[in-house]
Amino acid sequence: MGTTTVRDAEPDDASSLIRIRVVMLEGIGKPVGDLSWMAPAEVELQRQLRSGEMIGALVVVDGEVAAGALARVWRQLPGPGDDGSRAWIFSVATEVEHRRQGHARAVVTHLVDRIDALGVARADLTASEEGEGLYRSLGFEHSPAPLLRRWRR
Repeated sequence: MGTTTVRDAEPDDASSLIRIRVVMLEGIGKPVGDLSWMAPAEVELQRQLRSGEMIGALVVVDGEVAAGALARVWRQLPGPGDDGSRAWIFSVATEVEHRRQGHARAVVTHLVDRIDALGVARADLTASEEGEGLYRSLGFEHSPAPLLRRWRR
């Protein structure tokens, strides 16, 4: 058995994290298209990892990225009993050949620990049916607020 490491993502990991994002998108049945979006996504992710707007976690098995996850961290206006700090966890995925080995739990736990260390008041995510048990075991619960979305026309 090889060496497995869980670590923070660095800007140089952007291409691996974008590849993991493709795995996630394909896993939820979302078409990824012609992949021309990957290069600008990698540049933007490098920028966000450098600036601290984004944090990430990786599981590395024998020098290869097996799983990854990202979290965007920001502040909005504080409110009563709320300092306005937020995190959004997303792009959680494991390469097919490395699944069912606890890697998704490892990267999400690593991100939750980082988010807690930053003192973030609220962390949100969208859970697939398959991933809901993992997230609930880490303290996530359903939000009563309905989500509405608008795309620029």
